[in-house]
Amino acid sequence: MNEGAPKIDNMDELKETQWIDRMPITIKKPEDSELLSRLEEKLKEYESRLESVRSIYEANPRDENINSKYHDALYKFVILGTLLNEGSADETKILHELSDLHKGVNTGAFDRALKVIKAYVEGGNVVGGTGLKK
Repeated sequence: MNEGAPKIDNMDELKETQWIDRMPITIKKPEDSELLSRLEEKLKEYESRLESVRSIYEANPRDENINSKYHDALYKFVILGTLLNEGSADETKILHELSDLHKGVNTGAFDRALKVIKAYVEGGNVVGGTGLKK
């Protein structure tokens, strides 16, 4: 599905892709009930976004704009969904699962998605996008 993206089998290979110059990130589920509610709403938004672009992506997987929108929504949905359902989102584990399911990972898009979710959880600054609803 994601032709040309590297299949990551271990952390050494991940570091060799040169997109990661840091230790893998694990995001912990926050305890703040208001933030959790806002994150659950954000997950619904990502699901809707993913569904709206999925059929277009499947018909045109080589279109860079569609490919970018699809993977942005997919990675944010998977990362946030994992966080909310499992209590944490471990970068390495999610990368392995995505790589196995999708025959590769767009590592740049994944890294951006991970940083967005981390910022939402930790109260960091996210520029652009729709943000977390109050």
